[in-house]
Formats: sequence, structure tokens, C-alpha cells
Amino acid sequence: MKASHSFVILIVAILLAACGSRTGATPTLDVNAMYTAAAGTFVAEITQTAAAFTPTPQPTATDIPTADAAPADPNATDTPPAPPTQAVCDDAIFVRDVTIPDRYDQLIPGQEFTKTWELKNTGTCPWTADYQIVYGYGELMNGKKANRIGVEVPPQATVELSVTLVAPALSGEYTGFWRMANAAGVPFGKFFSVNIIIP
Repeated sequence: MKASHSFVILIVAILLAACGSRTGATPTLDVNAMYTAAAGTFVAEITQTAAAFTPTPQPTATDIPTADAAPADPNATDTPPAPPTQAVCDDAIFVRDVTIPDRYDQLIPGQEFTKTWELKNTGTCPWTADYQIVYGYGELMNGKKANRIGVEVPPQATVELSVTLVAPALSGEYTGFWRMANAAGVPFGKFFSVNIIIP
């Protein structure tokens, strides 16, 4: 900036000298005019320098997105909690085959036999004597479609229950599916089966 002041003063001095050489008279220096011109140039240079060195504004902490500040999903919905599991009054599961295991092949055509399963009362209601083993699907093997159990079975207890069947007259493999039913004849629980092979 000192060089700029010297340059302005030098220009003024040259102009004054030129004016004086034309008229032959000693020029009168207007000091106020010189100061005004120098000050105007000085202010213009300061403005340009300030504009050149104005720092670029940096983002503040609030301008920087973070992982925690992710926008909410407009399609997301609050998932309601699952309702509590309601206890089932009548339910049953197969435990094991007591007689006639699967693929039993010791029967002859037309032979009567007794199939016995061990079942568990997994419901909350006791089974009365009027509960039944009922035919589901597959080979009926000349059995009754509904067989009264004749005993009472409390919840969580196991019981051995049987049906009387007849082996088919022709050779082959035969499977029948059965399940429990309540006193009104409404089936419940999982199926259990009888599976035989007639040589």
C-alpha cells in the first residue's frame, strides 16, 4: 500500500509540473485536492484487498448431517405388539407307537389287529370318556370312523388309546391317518397314523 501512495503523489506532482511549464508561472499546490485523491485511491485498494481475502464460510456443526439425524421413513408404521397366545382348550400330540410300528409287515391278509398310540393332552381342558379317536384320511382298514376313548385324561397327561382294524386282503403298503375329537365330534390336534405292509 505504501507503493500506491507514492504512485499517487508522483502522478499529482507530474501533473502540477506540466501545468507550470505551460504557463511559466509557479503552480499553486492544492493540498486538500491531493489528500482527497490519495484517500479515494487508498479506500478503493482496501476494498479490493478485503474482497480478495474474504474467507469462504465453513459449515457449522448444525449444517453437517449425521447418521443419527437420518430422516424418518414416511412409509414406516408402528408395528403393534403381537397379541398374547391364547390357551387352547382341546389339543393333542402323538407321543409314540405302542403297537404296530410304522411299516409293520407281520400281518396276513384279512387279519384283525389292534393299533395303539400314546397321546398327550396338550390342551387346557380335560378329555372326558366321551372324547373319541376319529378317522381322518387314507386307508380305513375296516375300522370304525369314531371310537370313544372311555377314560378321562387331564391336561398334560398321556394316555394309550386304541382302535381295532383289519389288514387288507391284497398285498401292498397301507397307511391310515387318525386324530382326536371332543365329545361333540369336533376334531382337534395333529394327525397320527397306522402304517402296515402286507407281504
